[in-house]
Amino acid sequence: GDITLITEDTEFAPGTISSENGETTIFVENKDNTLHTFTIEQLGVDLQIPGKATARVSFDAGTGAYEFVCTPHKDFGMTGTLEVQ
Repeated sequence: GDITLITEDTEFAPGTISSENGETTIFVENKDNTLHTFTIEQLGVDLQIPGKATARVSFDAGTGAYEFVCTPHKDFGMTGTLEVQ
């Protein structure tokens, strides 16, 4: 199934998510009024989630650790880690 992430108060919850290698699907619920992104530069993932909305993205990821960020709020520490096994 999908991995669920919540964006709220310039934070991702949970901050670390895990997946098996291969196709990964992330479902993001934005609880804020402002736009957030789920961005993994190394994998070419850049999902935009409007305020008070949800969005889903699927992508292939090999084994390793990947940083995900909210591009507009990265300087506020809005980052997390995807661990692929």
